[in-house]
Amino acid sequence: MEKTIVVRFCCNKEMKLKTTNNNTDITLEILEGKTLELFKPVPINVAVNAVFSKYSISPLNSINFGPL
Repeated sequence: MEKTIVVRFCCNKEMKLKTTNNNTDITLEILEGKTLELFKPVPINVAVNAVFSKYSISPLNSINFGPL
């Protein structure tokens, strides 16, 4: 059985993030349901590149698209 886990990354500025096994704060912990045995946490490595697009419209006025 294959399961997909979705993680959403939210930030309010541009940034790049790349983790390795040595510097990640994201771990996968597996808990066995019957015995409640916790297995060794597995570090999850991520690579994130958050960018924000900027745009401008010129000229600022006198734009006429005609009848629409």
